[in-house]
Amino acid sequence: MQRKLAGWKGCFKLNFDGAARQGLAVGGSVIKTHNGSLVATYMRNLNGHSSNQAEAMDLAWVVHFTLSMGIRAMDIEGDSKLIIDAVTTQDKLNKLIEGIARDIIRLILGLDSFCIMHIYKEGNGVVNVLATLGLMDSSLKC
Repeated sequence: MQRKLAGWKGCFKLNFDGAARQGLAVGGSVIKTHNGSLVATYMRNLNGHSSNQAEAMDLAWVVHFTLSMGIRAMDIEGDSKLIIDAVTTQDKLNKLIEGIARDIIRLILGLDSFCIMHIYKEGNGVVNVLATLGLMDSSLKC
């Protein structure tokens, strides 16, 4: 499930991540322009969820947020293969995130063009730091 982008220029890049530990879950995202300029960064507390659920919830929220900003073309990158697979291979949805994955699919299909891909944790460093910071201090907001 990918609509290929016509080109990088005019497209935005979204990185997302989630983390969970001891009943606390956090989602974090970064949105950049095609030339790497920061548009928005975001971190929120998602108490009581697993890291996979936090990551899926974060992706759903941030895609909704970007659509509300008028962003219509986006490369989406995340380091959770489970979440990427749940969204791109709709027939193999993980039961814990099935409803959230269906929401993400519906939201992503509202974009004019997109590409969603798995990247390794090393390529997702900024949002990983956001999620980790949120676990260390749940009062932090971004």
